[in-house]
Amino acid sequence: YTYKHGLANAYDRTIVASGTRVTNSTDYAARLAEGYEWVQVHTHVSLDGGAHVFAMRDGADNDGDGTADEGDEGGCFGPEQMKAADMASGFYNVFTCAAGDYTRRDYLCGWYALGGGSGLMAIGSTKEGAMLSFDAFYGPLGKGASVGESYKSWATRTLEDYFGSWARNVSRAWFYGMTIIGDPTLSLVREGSETEVVAPTAWLEAKTRP
Repeated sequence: YTYKHGLANAYDRTIVASGTRVTNSTDYAARLAEGYEWVQVHTHVSLDGGAHVFAMRDGADNDGDGTADEGDEGGCFGPEQMKAADMASGFYNVFTCAAGDYTRRDYLCGWYALGGGSGLMAIGSTKEGAMLSFDAFYGPLGKGASVGESYKSWATRTLEDYFGSWARNVSRAWFYGMTIIGDPTLSLVREGSETEVVAPTAWLEAKTRP
């Protein structure tokens, strides 16, 4: 609900596609090629910190190798897969720990925004953490504010007090490290483009207002 509700501030149409049949690396790569304006992806991160891991299944040993590891999930999607994919979207909000860690040689947000596809901007955390309180970001974005202005609005409302003024250390521990890779001065195209978002067990697609 929160993923769809947040994007509804910026897009008229949102569709959630849930379940392990669609939250996997193959399906994700195919959807990236469809040219959505905005993609929001929610996944766990691989053990080496360099790739999305799709469709967590409660830590079960689904492939029968005796351990609950990345082989039990819906596949990984990282730099190698990005090189082979048609990266046709412009904006990315990446809910995957350490996706924005620009001290790494191959980091996810860097590939999304600067990797040679159609990417212009990606938001992610340099460590454990990601965006929450999506309304505070997508609200201004849907009213014409730039990505940077919307991010500032979100940060002002969220970084210190998301978990309550009594738990500022908790908010800081989760949200500090959020960063924008790419051009924060850009705003949304308001005619004819589409958007897609991925949650831990759900895709979210949105169409812009005319």
